[in-house]
This record gives sequence, C-alpha cells and structure tokens, in this order.
Amino acid sequence: MGDGRSAVLVPCGSAPALARALERVATDASLRGRLRAGGHAVVAEHGWDAAARAHERAYRDFLATALADRDASDRSRATSPLAMAADAVHLDTTRMSIADAVARVLALVDLRRRQA
Repeated sequence: MGDGRSAVLVPCGSAPALARALERVATDASLRGRLRAGGHAVVAEHGWDAAARAHERAYRDFLATALADRDASDRSRATSPLAMAADAVHLDTTRMSIADAVARVLALVDLRRRQA
C-alpha cells in the first residue's frame, strides 16, 4: 500500500490534512483511477484466497519441521532409538488412497511369502 497508489495517507489526527486529501480525491480523476486499480491489486494480494494459501504453506512448513525434529530426536535417543530394520520396505503413501496403500502392502506381503 502506498500513498497515491492504493491509498491517500494523512497524518493521524490531522483534520486539515484529511480535508485536503479528500478534496484531492474528489477533484483528481487520474488519482481516483490509480487508487481504484491499486485497491484491486491490494485485494488480490491480500484477499481470502491469498490468505488461505499463505496459511496452508505455513502449516505445511511447520508440520514438516516438527516431523523432522521428532524423527531426529527418535533416531538419536539413547534408549531404543528409532531405526529402519535391514529388511524393512519403505512405502511412501503420500499420494495413495487408503485402498491403494492397503493393496500395495498386501502385494508386498504376498511377494515376501513367495520369496521365503
């Protein structure tokens, strides 16, 4: 937000400055056009959609950091550190439906049984 772009700024509590700014806006069509366009830009940048995207990014970043910290703590603890077993299978289910994840696990179990 800037003076003359999306707002007309006046000193707080100054009635004469406010009166001059209102007169300027009322009499200057070019200024009104800039303020209107600038206001639309501010709304697009700070509207609900932008706020929702920013909150989602913040939550994802927070969770990623919290999970990484938790995993690091679990791996480095003195008693029973969390570690992947030598024969473990890593299955990333991030983009899978529950049904797809279950089907993949069952297929892996079946494969292990046939290999044994």
